[in-house]
Amino acid sequence: MPKSSLAKYNAKRDFKLTAEPAGKVEQSESGNRFIVQKHDATRLHWDFRLEADGVLKSWAVTKGPSSDPEIKRLAVRTEDHPLAYAEFEGSIPRGCPAACSKTQRSQRSCGPIRTAGKR
Repeated sequence: MPKSSLAKYNAKRDFKLTAEPAGKVEQSESGNRFIVQKHDATRLHWDFRLEADGVLKSWAVTKGPSSDPEIKRLAVRTEDHPLAYAEFEGSIPRGCPAACSKTQRSQRSCGPIRTAGKR
């Protein structure tokens, strides 16, 4: 049986200590969400999460997003997160990975960009 893409996520957490959702692969109705979470941990950073294959594929963006397309930001791939994490907002206690005082989220949907006359 193939290993769950959430095995690393689940192994890093003690769900008796943290309010973070336990990981399980599932499908949503739309399958096209992306989430940006402000994560005030050891260092302030932003987590970018993109829904794919029943999980949230995740990246940490250390200097934060920019609205200027000319400004490039390094995004470091992190472990997949469960879809339920899209709704998570709160504190992660000390002793847990990514312990922080507060996470805040913004959630949107995405889809292909269509240009007139092009496919």
